[in-house]
Amino acid sequence: MEGDYSTAFIDKFYPDGYSGDTLTDKQQGVLALACHQMKNIASGIYKSEKERNLLHNKVVYVTILGKGDEADKDWKVECGKSSFIVTDVASGAVTEHQVTDFVYEHNSLIKLGLGAETETFQFISQQNDLKFDFYYQGGKVNTMIYDETQYKYKKHMAPPAKVDHSRSILSPMPGAIVAVNVEVG
Repeated sequence: MEGDYSTAFIDKFYPDGYSGDTLTDKQQGVLALACHQMKNIASGIYKSEKERNLLHNKVVYVTILGKGDEADKDWKVECGKSSFIVTDVASGAVTEHQVTDFVYEHNSLIKLGLGAETETFQFISQQNDLKFDFYYQGGKVNTMIYDETQYKYKKHMAPPAKVDHSRSILSPMPGAIVAVNVEVG
């Protein structure tokens, strides 16, 4: 195998660049549940690995920021007696999840056990205690995670700036990219 692969399909299937597929409501609800856990880790509520798997009564609201022309979507995640209740704020649709495991490894990898299924996320970054970014289902997903008080005043906050990086090449060290030797075709 030489590694000579055509990239001609990129222009045809992704004329505006690839930024990941649109998440389904089910996937967004699962991501909101992972956000609930990450907000509590960032807040210092979980002090140890053992405490990360314990349930508590904290409620968080998660806004999954839409890509491009997609609208933002709000979710409410709360802890029930033996499960988590995830509610689509706009429609009122409720889903109950039994979390069997939550593992946060290497300050990056999240594994969320939901019964027989395991969802995997990559935690990218956090800005202050609100903005959390993930890779999930092939693309970057930006979220804002609020506690109840923050969500109550959300409508008075300036909306987060949306920057489309789908047609950009980003470098962890600005100026470090000297050349990109790629041809379409």
